[in-house]
Amino acid sequence: SQLQLLLNIISAERERILMIFIAPPCGTASRARGRPIKSSLLRGGKAPVPLHSDEQPDGLDNLQGTDKLKTELANQLYDAISQLVIFAAAMDICVVIENPANSLYWKTSFAQRIFSQISGVMTEFHNCCHGGSRDKLTSFWCNKDWMCPLHLYCDKQHPHQSWRPRIQDGKLIFPTAEEAAYPWLLCTRIINLAIDEIGRAHV
Repeated sequence: SQLQLLLNIISAERERILMIFIAPPCGTASRARGRPIKSSLLRGGKAPVPLHSDEQPDGLDNLQGTDKLKTELANQLYDAISQLVIFAAAMDICVVIENPANSLYWKTSFAQRIFSQISGVMTEFHNCCHGGSRDKLTSFWCNKDWMCPLHLYCDKQHPHQSWRPRIQDGKLIFPTAEEAAYPWLLCTRIINLAIDEIGRAHV
């Protein structure tokens, strides 16, 4: 019902919507879940385990408990996103999906459903090229070419913050979580690209 309400709003306001930007949480689909963590950092806790794979991008077999619930909820969201993107693109609204370049989200049947129905452009860049502190490789999929100017790879000529997990205030902190917030410069550039498209539409 919430998805249908959102689709109704998009339909009613279609003439006033320039772009829809979607950043699905990639926690369950993150490849970082498969990286080993020192036992000294875990302090007896459980290390994250992979919930998806290249062979089973929609979720591994035999998941149980919280892992199973997280994966099912993520898939529900991915399915809703697919419906939303296909719906909005049919009205010629620009739609952008963001996720890490190596995220298994891109391989899910839900993302593949979008790619099979809509022509799009994938733009890759390292976050440090747009104001970030780490060389996180990010991908933007867009049904238009608006985001292409953001394509840029790090030249490795400047320092980056570490990707190693650390203990802070007694809690295990993963750098991937810190990267969830976009750099201010990246946000500014995204908005400026959208504004440029408005200008072109009125020339």
